[in-house]
Amino acid sequence: MKKELQDFAIGAVSYLNARPLLYGLPDNVILLEPSALAAEYERGAFDIALIPVVAALQNPGARLLDVGIGADGEVYSVILTLPKPLTAIKTVSLDSSSRTSVNLVKIILARHGQRRVEYVPHGTPADAQVLIGTKAIDFRAAHPDTPVLDLAAAWKAYTGLPFIFAVWTVPPRSSMSAADLAAFRAATLSGLAHRQRIAGNDFELRYLTRYIRYELTADYQAAVPRLSAELRALKLLPARESPVFV
Repeated sequence: MKKELQDFAIGAVSYLNARPLLYGLPDNVILLEPSALAAEYERGAFDIALIPVVAALQNPGARLLDVGIGADGEVYSVILTLPKPLTAIKTVSLDSSSRTSVNLVKIILARHGQRRVEYVPHGTPADAQVLIGTKAIDFRAAHPDTPVLDLAAAWKAYTGLPFIFAVWTVPPRSSMSAADLAAFRAATLSGLAHRQRIAGNDFELRYLTRYIRYELTADYQAAVPRLSAELRALKLLPARESPVFV
C-alpha cells in the first residue's frame, strides 16, 4: 500500500524561518528546539527531520535533501554580540539549543586567532554571547547601537560559500523511498509561494525572502564538506565522510 506523507514521522523546528517549509506538510509534524530535535533524530524517532547541519555531520549514513534553511551572506538571526572588539573577547556564552551556531562561532573566532576563548553556558556573564532566532532578532531591535557579528556573513567572508543551518535529513533506517522523498520535496517547497501569508509583518516578510534561502543548490552543498573539514581541523568532529545529498 502506498504511503502518504502523514504516514511518516516528521520532525522540525518551530522557528519563523522554518514555517515556509512546514506550510505544505501534514499537521502531524513534531516541533522541537534544534538540540532536542537532533537528539530525537539520533534516537531513531523520525523518517525525516529538519535537523541542524552539524547534527547531520555527526550521524553517519545520513542522506540530505536539497532543501533546508540557509543563507548566502547575512542571515540576521544568528549573531555574536560584540560589546567590545573581537580581539578583546575572552569569554563567550553559547545558546545550547543550536549545535550549528555553537560550532560556527568557534570556527569564526579561531579564524580570527581567538583559540583560547572560554565558552560558557547561556546566561553566564561573558564578554560576548551567541544568540539565535527570536533572541537575536529581539536583541538587535533592543540594542541597535551594539555591534554584532553575523555568523553567516562571517562564514561567507572566510570561505566564499553560503551556509546551511538546517537541512531535511533522512536517517539510514527511514522507510521513505525515492518517490516518497520527491513528494516530500514538492510539498515542503510549496510553502515558499505563501511567505507573504506566513509573515506577520513587513519585517518577517523581508526576513523570509531576503535573508533565508531554502533551495540548497550546488554552492550550498559545497559548504557541507568545507564545514566538516573546518570542524575536523579544530578537533570538533571525527574524521568521516560527509553526508550525501539525494
